[in-house]
Parts: sequence; structure tokens; C-alpha cells
Amino acid sequence: MNRKLAVFCLCAIVFGLMIQDGASAKPAVNSITQVRKVYVQRLTGDAVFNSLLKNEMRKMGLQFVREKASADAILTGSGEYAAGEFYGQIKFFNSKGKLIWQAKATRPRNSNYMAYSRLADQLRRALRK
Repeated sequence: MNRKLAVFCLCAIVFGLMIQDGASAKPAVNSITQVRKVYVQRLTGDAVFNSLLKNEMRKMGLQFVREKASADAILTGSGEYAAGEFYGQIKFFNSKGKLIWQAKATRPRNSNYMAYSRLADQLRRALRK
């Protein structure tokens, strides 16, 4: 009888752990409007562009995290000069690697409307902020 009770208790514990693990698993984000925490995987190119863009994202309420597992989305992007113009792009991926949002922007020569501002404005509209 004690053996049956021990097996039952062990099964109950394992089942409880399985339920707890399933409940704590975060579902993958499928829309940019669901993003609150961002892990920056890669921002290449101009460091000033990258810094200004991240500052704009913070103003929108996005939080940058150090661990990929705690992020809602993974950010990649770049900003660089080419042929007298500045080009910038950003992409957000969910935890499963699916692209959920992207944008590109250009700052033409002699324009005061910077590429990072254009990207930030597109993101702000997408986030509805």
C-alpha cells in the first residue's frame, strides 16, 4: 500500500510540474502591438543612428532586456551612408524567429528629417503610441 501511495505522489508531483511549466511558458508574440520588451540582437552601421533610434524606442515605452528569453521580440537593424544618402532599417522577430514587423527609411541629401526619426515615426504608428 505504501508503494502505491509513493507512486501516486510522485506522479502527482510530476504532473504538477508539467502544468506549472506549461503555464509559465510565454506564447510567441505575433504582432508589433504586443511588444513591450526588446532584445537587441544586432544593430550595425552608424553608432549615433543606433543610439538615437534606441532612445526614441524608450520614449515609446519599449524596454530593452539583456536576455533573449525575457524579451517579447528580437530587434535587428542597420544604419549607414551610401551614395550621399543615409539608409536605415529595423526588423522585429518573435521568439520563434518569425518576422513580425519591419521598416526602412532614407534621409535624402540636404534633408533635416533624419532616418532614425522616420523609422521611429513608423514604429510609433505601428505601436499606436
